[in-house]
Amino acid sequence: LAATNEQGRRWMMPMRLPEKLPDGVLQSWEQTFQPGEEQLTLLADLPAHVPPGLVERLLADCHSLGAYQSFWRRGVTLHAHVEGLRLMVWMDATGEGKASGRSHRLELKVRGSTAKRREMA
Repeated sequence: LAATNEQGRRWMMPMRLPEKLPDGVLQSWEQTFQPGEEQLTLLADLPAHVPPGLVERLLADCHSLGAYQSFWRRGVTLHAHVEGLRLMVWMDATGEGKASGRSHRLELKVRGSTAKRREMA
């Protein structure tokens, strides 16, 4: 993953990022929900064996959608290039797989004003 800001380009390697979700990310996400906004949430249940590199590739591909805000090994939040849209993408182990083979859930949340609904989809 790479992000460019006023200090130049900075590189992030998902496999070297902390496994744990950074403190305050979920609270910050919930607190930024404004009146007149809506959220589209997509959930995908994945099997216990997720192909190697799937999450890393997905997070790396998010760079074309906007500017990274926070990131960890299994997820990212960002401000989209479409003004006012914010995204959160992450994968979590659910523990509900066959014989607790720890299946996974991929979650994508897109948040923005109701007027931008068409651009969220």
